[in-house]
Amino acid sequence: MRLFIAINFTKMTKKQLGMAVEKFKRFSVRGNFVPWTNYHLTLKFIGESCQLDRWTRCLDSIEAAPFKLYPQNIGKFNRQNKDLYWVGFKSNENILFFV
Repeated sequence: MRLFIAINFTKMTKKQLGMAVEKFKRFSVRGNFVPWTNYHLTLKFIGESCQLDRWTRCLDSIEAAPFKLYPQNIGKFNRQNKDLYWVGFKSNENILFFV
């Protein structure tokens, strides 16, 4: 199973990002667009692992206070001859992650 650690956005944030993507689609020739319900912020890509229970227990033990994220930039990378776009966020020194 392919695993990654991510922050799941609120429904309102997903919808706002979805509206921005709709505008982006108008300028695209073609492409596959992720449904807004699947939007998330990837913190760490783990890769293939058969230790889902171990990762789940580890992540369930983490407590964190709510925090705000502010979009900063848009970028892209190429995978399998396809451009994949992403949204980056401003650094926030109030957030401390141990991954």
